[in-house]
Amino acid sequence: MKTIWPSLRTTTSLALAMIGMSSATANAKELPPGFVIESSNIDAVWEDTFEGHKIKDLLTGQMAMWVRNHGLKMPLRRHETIELDPRYIAATNQNSGKAIFDPASKTVTGHVAGIPFPTVDMTDPNAAYKLIWNHRLANPVIPDVWIADAPIAITAKKDGVIRSLRGSNYRFRMSGRYTGTDSKLGSGLEHIRLVLALSKPYDVAGIGNFQMQYADGRPDDVWVYVKSLRRVRRVSGSGVWMDPQPQMDLLNDDNQGIDAWPLWYKDFKLIEKRWLLAVMHAPDPNLPHELKDRLDMQPPYWNPINVEWEPREVYVIEATPPAEHPYGKKTLYMETSFPTFVLSEIYDKKGQFWRIWRQSYAPIKSVDGYPGLGFTHTQAIDFQFERATYIDSQNYKINDPTLKEENFSANILSTFAAGKDGMN
Repeated sequence: MKTIWPSLRTTTSLALAMIGMSSATANAKELPPGFVIESSNIDAVWEDTFEGHKIKDLLTGQMAMWVRNHGLKMPLRRHETIELDPRYIAATNQNSGKAIFDPASKTVTGHVAGIPFPTVDMTDPNAAYKLIWNHRLANPVIPDVWIADAPIAITAKKDGVIRSLRGSNYRFRMSGRYTGTDSKLGSGLEHIRLVLALSKPYDVAGIGNFQMQYADGRPDDVWVYVKSLRRVRRVSGSGVWMDPQPQMDLLNDDNQGIDAWPLWYKDFKLIEKRWLLAVMHAPDPNLPHELKDRLDMQPPYWNPINVEWEPREVYVIEATPPAEHPYGKKTLYMETSFPTFVLSEIYDKKGQFWRIWRQSYAPIKSVDGYPGLGFTHTQAIDFQFERATYIDSQNYKINDPTLKEENFSANILSTFAAGKDGMN
């Protein structure tokens, strides 16, 4: 009897479960826009569809865990095409075929501006590298000029907001430019000038760095503000790309999903093309708002609110960092229409799930009047330590023609050290 009943119970349970699954599949329905996926209904709608995609196919395993265990609510929105700057599209079309990928060195030559590889064959053994190069050279979220200031909330699941900061991130593209007559400025060796620094509170004002990233893979040149000396000093830049951002739950390398010369990574693999729920039509980051309008101020204090999630087709790319990198692996999800990451799932050296990085994107107008894509917030959630970083974009400007390369220098770090935003 002892051996029979458990077996019968298991068989009966399995049969009932299969009947239940068959019933759920048979009763599957198309969900309407506005339906909210949450912990109380995710299993009930698992086999249902939205715009023809099964809900279970629109969520990764980690996103489903976020909904089930941490209270994420996902109002559904219909898929909508993103309108990008026509100058970016024109540059992609005009320069099509000029970029050459070398399979031996995995490097790219001949890129002028726009997306270097607008069509990538899934069967191409170098497809993942070409997609990563597309992101490195032509992510439309980082146009020729990009500046944003942001209140930053560090939160913990048990304690709420545990630290409030203010920071800024500015970028000026030195090569691959599409808004003027010259695609390259200066010597042609620079890729991007980048500022990432805190201005508040006083004890952290000035912490951050100014970087000059290069187009040939040499280590970044990096400057920091030394508070004890009240001076800006140049430091070795060889490992700064994988340093933690001050007091936050992400690395410099996590900016925009990945922010490194691609060959500093050990390998990239293209896993599949699939559909995923992402936020691509969030509120304009420049609309007046408070943190409580964007972030649920109830435990676990890291769930975005007042945004809608829509189906997006994405490439799934597995990125293997070098041995000295803090991460063991990143799984990156890139929009297929343009090279922007909507989600990064991060694993530790033991292969255990660690963090999520994601952004909620929003259509915006550039300062010079063209359509573009910005982001309302950046999130990094550390599920192992149950804390998170929420960067709430404000003073967001792209392609301001009054800003020139000389505005982006190491001297700007002194402005942050004085407790002021660098440019706004």
